Amino acid sequence: MLFRSLSIATAAATLGACGSEEPSSGATTGAAPSVIIDVRTPEEFAEGHIEGALNIDVSSDSFGESIAALDMSDSYGVYCRSGNRSAQAVARMEAAGFTDVHDLGGLKDAATALGREIVTD
Repeated sequence: MLFRSLSIATAAATLGACGSEEPSSGATTGAAPSVIIDVRTPEEFAEGHIEGALNIDVSSDSFGESIAALDMSDSYGVYCRSGNRSAQAVARMEAAGFTDVHDLGGLKDAATALGREIVTD
């Protein structure tokens, strides 16, 4: 599930599987996700992340606890470096009951699709 359009509204409406043109398994709202999550390590996050993104490391033992603290009624966009970890995180979030969660793929693709800057700490 990768945003493939530079237009935020169009991107959210045309989510496809990472690297394919299959439709998203998550709900599509037609608008940009309200919460952006970077699922890379804190070190990777510090090197550069999308402005305003939360850092919840999918490889951390506390990932499940961290997502449990999130509001399930929000819409979520999830990204990593290349799209592999974001796909894993989306699957875990959907299994936990999130219904509006989308895989944005890799950092650069996600930043472009959302029209946001990549910033460093």
